[in-house]
Amino acid sequence: AVAALAALAATGAQAELQVKPKGRCTVADLKLIQAAGGGHGVGSFTKENADCGASAWNAWLGIQADSYKQCLRKATPVSEPCAECFADGGVWGYNTCKWKCMVSWCSASCLACNKEYLDKLDACVGATAPRPTTCINA
Repeated sequence: AVAALAALAATGAQAELQVKPKGRCTVADLKLIQAAGGGHGVGSFTKENADCGASAWNAWLGIQADSYKQCLRKATPVSEPCAECFADGGVWGYNTCKWKCMVSWCSASCLACNKEYLDKLDACVGATAPRPTTCINA
C-alpha cells in the first residue's frame, strides 16, 4: 500500500510539472513576469518592455522584433516564444500608436491606444500580462 501511494504521489507530482499555460509562456516565464509586475517604474516588466521597444527602434524600419526579444530576454530571462508575444505587441504598438505615444510610452493617450492589443497579448501569453500605469495625462 505504501509503494502504491508513493507511486501515485510521484505520478501526481509528474502530472503537475507537465501542466502548461494555454499560451506561449511557460509557468517559469509567468513567475518571472509577475514578479517584475506592472506599473511604469524602473524595474517593472512593463517598463522593461518600453525600454526594449525604444532600444529596438530603427528610424527607417520601426521596431525590430529580434532586437526587442533579445533585449527582453536579457532584462527578464523569459523563453523565446514568450518574448515573441511581447515583441509582437511592441511592433503592433509602434505601427498603430506611435503618434499617441510621442510624449511618453506611459501617457494616457498611448496606453488607451495600446489597450486594443491587450486581449491578443493575453491570449499569446496565456495569462493576463502586467499592465502599465499612466505617468502623464497627455
